[in-house]
Amino acid sequence: MKTKFLLLIVSVAFFACQSSTTGSDDLKKMNLNGKVKSMKESRYDAVEKFGEAVPDEDSEPTVVVWHFNKDGNIQKEFREKRDDLFLSKEYIYEKGKLKEIIEYAQNGEIRRKNLFIDNEGVIEELSYDKDGNLKGKYINKYDDKNNLVEIASYDSEGNINFKFVYKYDDRGNRIELKSYSSDGKPMYISTSKYNDKNLLIQSEFTNVHFDEYTHENYYEYVTFDKHKSWTKRIEYDEDSAPEGIIIREIEYY
Repeated sequence: MKTKFLLLIVSVAFFACQSSTTGSDDLKKMNLNGKVKSMKESRYDAVEKFGEAVPDEDSEPTVVVWHFNKDGNIQKEFREKRDDLFLSKEYIYEKGKLKEIIEYAQNGEIRRKNLFIDNEGVIEELSYDKDGNLKGKYINKYDDKNNLVEIASYDSEGNINFKFVYKYDDRGNRIELKSYSSDGKPMYISTSKYNDKNLLIQSEFTNVHFDEYTHENYYEYVTFDKHKSWTKRIEYDEDSAPEGIIIREIEYY
């Protein structure tokens, strides 16, 4: 349980601002090729049977569905658990740049709305609740290659909550994440390695704030479609035990 919780934290932080606020291609960030219309991604807990990684029959998959526009940017996002829709998002663009994300609750009512203000390499993201009250903001900083290099989160009073700092390799792959608490102390570090096709093959998470806990994961890509987008990936821990299986169903324009 501890491992899964820590990996969830890293996943949220590492893929924060998944949809580009600067108008670049979301498909590239998700290792998708061609003109993708939609993708359904199902993540299963994994176990080993007869020497092979298979989905755990006792667990239900977490499902995320993305719809993309013809520019390759996310338009809609749906998240499901146990066949129930518990979250949906709508992405609104203006002249190719992300301007607004509307998040809906299960009953279809607006739960949160985030507005984006572009200040030449610094994106201010304002987060409002369903009643229009400001709940907080994010300051997202980008480098000259449109890579997200820093996220600072603030509450509605302007007090900092946390900060993420990112580093990239020469090919634009995100290779390091450092997280800092509100008082500037380091919380955790995550590093990633990629193959020559820019596919993630190894990640390491270290909690430097509490107990110096470290966890490693390795990734195997099993199947690809005709566009060379991967459709099945197996995740292993540092002892080569399977932890998760991701299945992708991709529709093209």
